[in-house]
Amino acid sequence: MNAIAAIDLTWSAEPLAPLLDEWRAALPHLVTATPQDIDFVGQWLAHVNKDCIAVTAKSARGIEFLLPLEIVRKGPMQIAQFPGGSHANANFAASSDSICAMSPDILLTEVHNSVRALRPAIDAVLLERLLESLNSRTNALVQPDSSISPNVALSFALAADFKDVLKDRNGAKKQKKMRQMQRRMDDRGGWRVFKANTADECTYVLDRFFKLKGERLKSMGLKDVFADPKVQSFFKSLYIGALGAAAPRYELHALEVGGDIAA
Repeated sequence: MNAIAAIDLTWSAEPLAPLLDEWRAALPHLVTATPQDIDFVGQWLAHVNKDCIAVTAKSARGIEFLLPLEIVRKGPMQIAQFPGGSHANANFAASSDSICAMSPDILLTEVHNSVRALRPAIDAVLLERLLESLNSRTNALVQPDSSISPNVALSFALAADFKDVLKDRNGAKKQKKMRQMQRRMDDRGGWRVFKANTADECTYVLDRFFKLKGERLKSMGLKDVFADPKVQSFFKSLYIGALGAAAPRYELHALEVGGDIAA
């Protein structure tokens, strides 16, 4: 094991809610993906599923690892999964450098043993859609034989300039198509892309999104994962709560065509 990971750790699983303040205090030395961010998880806990636990590893300085898990039932099985379910993508649990240097086998053994000690009735711990790395740190929850997600939306990160994203992905053809779409939108009364900067704008954008997404999923014969009022309340609280933050992780941008939100 890398020397950076050679610290004394105490492992446990415990209810999530009482850990939020301790978790927030440890944020400066932890790296974490957006769906495992304390605000995302805290809002899911508050609005959707209060049955959430956390597997933690603590050292003398505090939390070194925190894996939030919500308990759900899938058929006859009781499953521990990332809070957010299918809404949690590109996952990387809160980890210090010491944890990132650990062997996946060691980390996953500690996770399973901790969950089993607290909630022996749980049938499985399901960790899906994991990031392999984040901010040059390795995700120690990813095993060498883990399968790659087929979701193309998770295959690359958005760069600061959208042209950079398109550059190596048949960019010329896609940019031509974008120009054609812009001309069509101009013919429909013009268009604008805007960011929701107030609580009313966040509510307006999300309500329209829920409607459009619901219609789209229904037309495809798929379940509307945004239909639950608790899930809608979660997203509204998440984005409204981020307003005014110095470096917000959650922002809403919308495309308006002819005065109506189209995307």
